[in-house]
Formats: sequence, C-alpha cells, structure tokens
Amino acid sequence: PPPKACGYAKIVTPTHGPVIINEVAWMGSKTSASDEWIELKNISETDATVSGWQLLSKRGNVSAVLPQGAIIPAHRFYLLERTDDNSVSNISADFIFVGSIANADDGLRLYDGNCKVADDADASPSWPAGNATNRLTMERARNFSWHDYNGTEINNIFGTPRVENSAPPLIPAGSAHGGSVSSAPPVSVPAAPSQPTSATPSSVAA
Repeated sequence: PPPKACGYAKIVTPTHGPVIINEVAWMGSKTSASDEWIELKNISETDATVSGWQLLSKRGNVSAVLPQGAIIPAHRFYLLERTDDNSVSNISADFIFVGSIANADDGLRLYDGNCKVADDADASPSWPAGNATNRLTMERARNFSWHDYNGTEINNIFGTPRVENSAPPLIPAGSAHGGSVSSAPPVSVPAAPSQPTSATPSSVAA
C-alpha cells in the first residue's frame, strides 16, 4: 500500500535521527539558481531503511516520498537533486525530486514511515544559513546548528554533496537570505569515518 500522507504540522519536536537533513542548496549553484539539492545523512551506527520516508516543504512545492528499497548505510549520505541529475553534475543522485525550494518563508521537514518528524529546517522568514549571493550551501554542524559552507568552489558548487560538511567559520560573516551560524543546544553525535564518493543509481519521483 502507498505510504500515508504526512501533514506539515506547525509545531514539531524532531527526533534528530537516525537520519537528518544534513545540507541544503536552497539557493542553487553558480550554474543555475534551479540547481537545488538536499543531502540527508544517517548519523546512527546501523543502516537506516528509509523506504516511504517523506521530505516535505512548508510551501508545499516539494513532496518527495523515498522509494522502496531505499537504505542509507551508517554515517553515509543520500542525495536528492531537483528536476534532473544535473544539479550536482559530478555525482549521481539517489533521488530526483520535483518542485522548488523558496529562498525565504519556507521550510523542509523529514518524516519517517509513521509520519514522525525525524528532522526539520525552517525559514521563518529566512533560512538559518546559506548565502544566495555567493551560492553557499546551508550545512549542519555536529550539534545540529546550521552554518554557511566554508570552503572553495568545486564544479560550480560551494558545498559538500555526499561528503562530510565543512567546519563552521570561526568568525561569522553576514549572509544573504540566511544567517551564517545558527545556535542549537549541544548534542553528542558519533564521529563519522571518511566517506567514499561512489555514485549510486538515481530514482525518479513519480
């Protein structure tokens, strides 16, 4: 049977695991503002089955249901790209989603198969990090706070698709349509080993 539709509740308390929203390119890339992508990460010590999990946007433009057989190995990543497999040109997507992520007044919420909120990223009115002018992605720190990508351009992308995020900047700088560093209560997250960059087949959203 198809998974039940999850609703975008106004107030939630995410579990922050076993899978989280790890990085969001809500601003696109230097190639195109439409080259949006989202990276999930399994922060647990065991493989996570995410079949039927849903990723929804607050505006309703994004409504992705992860396919049967979707598994994220421990400490590994799952890459969702918008519209086609060209948003991250050098890495194959795990899933193609349709719809756009707004630069403000939006949000993303990850639900498990029982519609329990695993994670949440809110832009009310602005995203907590990311930079639309310089196309810097919004990255998650180990304490679940957000910060701008802190590194150099690779293949027209200022971000870290399918690899560990950059370290937060020591001196925050202002951002466009987002902040540089957001605060969050300290949370202990297991250290992750280095990640391979092998591509996996993509699945296309219906």
